[in-house]
Amino acid sequence: MSVIWLPGDWKITATCSAAWRPAQEIFISGTVNTTQRSNGYHRGHGYQSTVTDKDSIMNRQRSTILLLISLLALTSTLAIAQQTFHPVWTNPEGEPWRNENGDCWRDPTRVTTEPVVACGDAPASSQQAAEVVETLRTLYSEVLFGFDSAVIGADGEAAIRSMINSLDSDWEVTRARVNGYTDRLGSDAYNDALSMRRAEAVARALQEMDGMADVEISATGRGEADPKVSCSETLSRSALIECLAPNRRTEVVFTIKRQN
Repeated sequence: MSVIWLPGDWKITATCSAAWRPAQEIFISGTVNTTQRSNGYHRGHGYQSTVTDKDSIMNRQRSTILLLISLLALTSTLAIAQQTFHPVWTNPEGEPWRNENGDCWRDPTRVTTEPVVACGDAPASSQQAAEVVETLRTLYSEVLFGFDSAVIGADGEAAIRSMINSLDSDWEVTRARVNGYTDRLGSDAYNDALSMRRAEAVARALQEMDGMADVEISATGRGEADPKVSCSETLSRSALIECLAPNRRTEVVFTIKRQN
């Protein structure tokens, strides 16, 4: 057995065995376990190799073989940390070779971007889903616009800037969908047009913000669709307008991805 400690609190433990085969060949097999004490990470790997130079084999000590396996394990460990994958050795039926612990034997000298789910790798779709997400922000018309207007005021510009700053700096905005809404007062045609003008105004303001110039931004007017609240018809007009305020809003759906 050979044990090597590496930077980052990594420990590599390697074992090795060798057996002669016909035609002056030697078959070398072993297992390597990598462990990081700080987070409990552990993974086992199996290796195999065939050497045909008998004289060279006889002159080498087992420690040399263990060192080779340890170096291969180091390469494997670094690749795992970078979310890369080593191709798996398979039998004639295409099934992965496994060591006595059930771990797949991989070729540490090559790297592939394809995960092997049968050997415990996460599917590519799951990794992609974890890196690209959507997040919703809501801005209310009383802050953005004057009454019956689609012109953004100073308070509205500050609210949009604050919305952008609320996004985590570890994530990059790749797309924004702006949906404008009105309350139910007025005709459907009027509300659809007003919500569209307001959505377009917010989209233009977003495009002018720092870091948003290359972001794909779309605007849609939803009129009085999807109300947040409902209010009694018995209210006075001023009270009804105040009650319906949550329905007059602009929603921005950001598509964001984690930056490297």
